[in-house]
Order: sequence, then structure tokens, then C-alpha cells
Amino acid sequence: MSTSPDAGGAKPPAIPPASPASSSLRVLIGIYGTSFFSLSTVPMSAVVVSLWALQLGASPLWIGIIVAARSFLPMFLSVHGGVLMDRLGTRRIMLFFSVITLALFPLYPAMPWVWALILLQLITGLTQGLTWIGSQTLYGQLARGSVKHAGWVTFFTNFGMFAGPLLGGVLWDHVGAIGAFAALAFWSLATLILVIVLPRDIDPPAKPLRIMDLVPRGADYLRALALCAVPVIGLVMIFTFMRIAVYGMQTSFYIVYLEQIDMSGTAIGLLVSCANLIAGPAALINLPKRWIKPAWLMIVGTGFSILFISVTPLMTSFWPLMACAIGYGVSIGLCFPTLLSLLSKAVSRDQQGLSVGLRTTVNRVSSLVVPLLMGAVVELSGLTSSFLLIGAILLIIVIWMAWYVWRNPNAYSESSSLGR
Repeated sequence: MSTSPDAGGAKPPAIPPASPASSSLRVLIGIYGTSFFSLSTVPMSAVVVSLWALQLGASPLWIGIIVAARSFLPMFLSVHGGVLMDRLGTRRIMLFFSVITLALFPLYPAMPWVWALILLQLITGLTQGLTWIGSQTLYGQLARGSVKHAGWVTFFTNFGMFAGPLLGGVLWDHVGAIGAFAALAFWSLATLILVIVLPRDIDPPAKPLRIMDLVPRGADYLRALALCAVPVIGLVMIFTFMRIAVYGMQTSFYIVYLEQIDMSGTAIGLLVSCANLIAGPAALINLPKRWIKPAWLMIVGTGFSILFISVTPLMTSFWPLMACAIGYGVSIGLCFPTLLSLLSKAVSRDQQGLSVGLRTTVNRVSSLVVPLLMGAVVELSGLTSSFLLIGAILLIIVIWMAWYVWRNPNAYSESSSLGR
């Protein structure tokens, strides 16, 4: 296994100059910093909001609705948000939604009603989600598919997903709801500051904002779907769905199983956080293309991540489960930078937001469909069967895609892309 020279160094590599501004330290700080803070708001708010819902006396059904509400609007508007970034400028759109997110988190403890919690979840789910889309779009526009930069984006993202929920839980225990939501507001403020740090000239010249620009267009959604006709992009979307499917298993019924075998809360936390933590350093490993082509790395990494999670019910003690958690984290960490790189290289600079919006839409669909399907299997045949059945289905898809890529190697090379 070969690690890139920059991966082991003290600092990330400099971004290749896509524009005069893109070679600056400010761009590096903006991309990596927003990667750290924007996505980590999701698990951090999941912990704090769930605890707040319990404190408000919400039933398990209502807690499920509250948690799921944050995914509803992004499922329909992620493509539109990506188009706005391509059309009006990524920095401008990120500034707008970062301000809204910052303004809303302090309202959670000030509005102690379940209906208000659902409403706030709907809005912050969209605003935070579009900020994360912006962070990925910045990578695509300025790093232009660099695997090294994708590795660093993944590293900072996973470290944030480890640190954010840990901080939220600690503050909840020692300070209470106000302190925990203050931490979420601070997370949003940090994101806003990092967006402000980005140079203004990474955006196209400002255009007058029309009301019609804010209205989703059917033609944009058709353009997004048309991207899937490019084999590389279609492959990325399929494996995006499966990656989030496995993540959904890990963050739902995986925890239920661990509780059923009498794992302590600390042990459960270690198993879940260890997987996220190990994925960061794994993302910095840059395997030479002469060893394994990018499409095959994504196939193999996704396959092993499915395997390590789906065999969970066959393990009954901590250390075998920890070995599987580490294997899952390494697999996800290895293949995610390749996924980002392939998608970025497959489209032109002015379609980066559109492609990221499409990928986020697939994320949201997977995050809703798979837990519901798995829950139905649990009701019918039990928890163990659900892991094994869903895992088997996903592995069959991986094997089918591997066969298809093997039969059509040129279609899935990095040179297979839309014209620039």
C-alpha cells in the first residue's frame, strides 16, 4: 500500500491554479474548513436534536419524523441549489445559507414545541445541506478532480464527523440544551467565517438576481438526470446510493443490535466513532493507478464496506466488532476520494454544482429508502436476517457492476467524461 508523499507530510498540497485566487492559502482554508464544519453539523445536530426531542416528551414515532425532516427538502432542492451555485457563484450561495443556518440554531431551545422542532429541522436541513454541497462544489471547481485534494476533503470531513457529535454530547451532559445548541450555532458561525475568508473572485461576475432564479426549473432536473448517461457518472451515482445505504445501516439498526447484545453506551460510541475516525487517515492513502484503476477501487472499497457492516449480527463481542468497524472505516475512506474525483473530472467547471446536487439527491433518497426497507425486513424476519438480506442485495449489485465495468473498461476510465 502506497501513501502519497503529501499525505504523510505536515500540510496539505497546494491547490492547482484553476484561477489566480485558487492557489492562495485562503482557498485551502475555505475548502478544508467548510468540509470540516458543514457536514459534521449533521451527526452533531442528530445527537442534540434527538435529546431535545426526548426532553420535550416526543414519542419514538415523532422523534423519527423530527430526525427525518431534515432530509425532506434537500431531496427535492439539492439539484436546484447546485444549479444556483453554477449560475450565481458558489461563495455567494454559501454565504446566504450559512447566515440562515446561524440564525436558526439559537431558536431551537427558544421554541420548545414539537411542531417548531419539525419546522426548524426542515429549514436547517436544507440550509446546512446546501452549504455542504457548496463545499464539494468548491473542490470540483478549484481542485478539478485532484485525488490528493479529495483525500484531504475526506480527512477533514470525517474528523469533523468524529469531533462534532462528541462535543455536542459532552456539552449536553454538562451544560444542557442551551449549551449544546450554542455549540451548533458556533459550528455555523465558523462555517460562515470560512466562507467569508474565500476570495471573492472565485465567483463569476455578479448578475442581477431575478425572482425566477429562485424557482426550480424542470429543465435543470432533466439536465441533472442526463448526466447519468455518462457511464462514469452513472457508476458514481450507483455507488453513492450504496455508500449511503451502508451508512444508514450503521447509524440505525447497527446501534439497535449493539444494544440488544448489551453493549454499553461507551462501547457503542467507540465502535461508531472509530469507523469515522479511521476513515480520515485512510482517505489520504493514494494507491497508484498501475495497481488499481479508480473505478475498481470504488467497487472494491464499496464491496468491503458492505461486507463489514452486514456481518455484524454474526459478531457478539467487542473486539471482532471493532475489527469490522475499522475495516468499514478503511473501506469507506479509501473509496470516497475516488468517488469525488471521478465525478469532478467527468463534468465541466460550470456543471460542478449540478453534479454535486444530483449526488446529494441520490444520498437523500438512499437515506430514506434503505432504513425503511430494513425496518420492514426486521418486522417480518428479525434483525439478523435484515443485515444479511440487505447486505446480500447490495453485494449482488456490486458484483453486477464489477462485471459490467470489466466488460466495458474504456467507458469507465477517467477520460470518459462530458466535453469541457
